[in-house]
Amino acid sequence: MKDLNQFKFRGKRGEKNLLIITLYPVDYDNFLSRIALQNIDAIARDYDYDGWIISSICPLKDLRKLNSVQFIHPVIIYYRITMLKNLLSEKDINIRDVWLAWGDGVENENRQYLKAAIGHLYGTLLEFDLRYWCISRTRRANPRDASPETLRGIIPEIEPPTLVKFDFQHYVQRRELELKPRITIQ
Repeated sequence: MKDLNQFKFRGKRGEKNLLIITLYPVDYDNFLSRIALQNIDAIARDYDYDGWIISSICPLKDLRKLNSVQFIHPVIIYYRITMLKNLLSEKDINIRDVWLAWGDGVENENRQYLKAAIGHLYGTLLEFDLRYWCISRTRRANPRDASPETLRGIIPEIEPPTLVKFDFQHYVQRRELELKPRITIQ
């Protein structure tokens, strides 16, 4: 088992950092993931961020495993949200803006724990003075993900996507998501 006292975030640290929260992890061995990272870097630079940090809510790369309802999945997700809280608590890491990018993957009926995790994420982030952004919304009003298919690649001939304000509070309230995990004692 990995050391629970160490947690690695991916990205490029700078003086002014943009935090990107996605649903699925970025796989550096995957060609499309590398393009997504290049897109993220270009967008961050366009908005005068000299650093960016990316984190996924769900650590699983194999999406088939997400459909199996196992107790460990929500536990891992809540652990990751706690690590995000610890990152934001660091005094020497300047993060004021969060780019939300999870797409419609949270709407899958087999993965209701992911939708619940969004509520818990918001409840955790309320402690911090943050501004929320997205590149656009899906038909289901989720913040669009940062995949190359979504962004169509950032090349000089194509205008890069625009970050727009995302009303995270309204999003959570509209879906009636709980801000903290429900605890029961039997």
